Amino acid sequence: WKSSVQFFQFYAGHNDTDLTKTNITLGELQELVPEIDWLKFLSNYTVGEQRKSLSMKTKVLLRGEKGMYAKYSTLLRDTTTMQNAAFFSWYAYVMNDRQLTRAPFCLVLWHEMFNKLSEHYVAKYLYADVDLGNVETLTESIRAAFIEVLADNKWLAPENKRFLIEKIKNTPAYLGYNKNALDLKVADELAEFISIPDDLSPIEQAMVQTRAKWVRHNYDLGDMVTMGALPLFDVNGQNVDNKYIVLTAGGFAKPSFDPRWPLEFNYGGLGMLIAHEFSHSYDATDDLPSGNVGNDTNEFLERQKCIVDQFGNVTHSNVYLNISVAGDGWNQKEEAAADHQGTLVAFRAYRKQRNRLFGSNPPKLPGLQKYTNDQLFFLAHAQNWCGQLDELKTPAYANIFKKRHPPYSVRINEDMKNLEPFATAFKCPLNSPMNPEKKCRVWRHIKKR
Repeated sequence: WKSSVQFFQFYAGHNDTDLTKTNITLGELQELVPEIDWLKFLSNYTVGEQRKSLSMKTKVLLRGEKGMYAKYSTLLRDTTTMQNAAFFSWYAYVMNDRQLTRAPFCLVLWHEMFNKLSEHYVAKYLYADVDLGNVETLTESIRAAFIEVLADNKWLAPENKRFLIEKIKNTPAYLGYNKNALDLKVADELAEFISIPDDLSPIEQAMVQTRAKWVRHNYDLGDMVTMGALPLFDVNGQNVDNKYIVLTAGGFAKPSFDPRWPLEFNYGGLGMLIAHEFSHSYDATDDLPSGNVGNDTNEFLERQKCIVDQFGNVTHSNVYLNISVAGDGWNQKEEAAADHQGTLVAFRAYRKQRNRLFGSNPPKLPGLQKYTNDQLFFLAHAQNWCGQLDELKTPAYANIFKKRHPPYSVRINEDMKNLEPFATAFKCPLNSPMNPEKKCRVWRHIKKR
């Protein structure tokens, strides 16, 4: 158990993607961490000429500084082979979600108990103070706005429209985390069963940091999820089969949400994410009750094709690699359409709530008076998707434009181009880059010119 704690603390402290990169030879690495036969290790992950060319003079790129690997060497040296094997077997099983071909019963049992314990400590230290009341209010205002958008729809058959409105009304929204995770009695019983020491502070910290970092590095916002796979609700998403949405406690914090913030920031941040997930409530494969389902499906697909063409025609130039990459509109159509609809629904809900509270004279935000309230909504929405592309200077750069979620800048700019409220808020001239005459509209009526 103590060795597991030590390994956890090591990985928790040395698992960031922004670690220093260090170039050394394989021979230098062998001297740094002699406990591992690195030539044999790398031979298992290379083939052909690459494997044949491996030698102690081969250059390798380390994530992190040499001192980190020296600590790793000490950790390996101070634990037995059995302890190392037990920990790394467990690590592969839990962290990579791979079931071993002949997993020992004790390993499976350990996985189940540790998951419950890690839920408890992550919930206790990260999410216990989350104000779900304000999030519930925000969620229900988004739901109401989405229903209004569907009610205004002019191309759905009446029976299909009623069906989708009822579906949105009755879609459960699970907020935050499993409340049982905060039950200290359950955690204490598990801890006693597996003989955890009385002083829990090291493992508490290690569990929280390791799980939180793993979640952040391995999930995208909006991924499809199931309740069983995510007992702690690690990622936002909508479950297709059971028809519910999951909103993570991690999203109920800055920069997405703070109950003390102005409406513009909360609706532009978390509000848009909620509306995005509600927007996944319908796609072209849904079973609609009306005999007109074929017409409605074709109309939806035609509108979605506009998104496909728009995102597929975006070209990205990388000055570092001297390459240009085209977007993948077909692969990104569902997420891009949900972004588009989600932003419109969130903006509608925001304007309705703002008018209810402040009428025609909403307060200005101190220090940002030069921006209108509507502009702040869109700025908050854009800031929510700010991020660093670590792949910018690597060959993996091209792959990020083929993923289901468009890259950050594309996700914002291409979405905003389709929004009349954005063009109005920033006074973008017609046919300017951010206000093209032709706009994609998923649920709204297309005005005939």
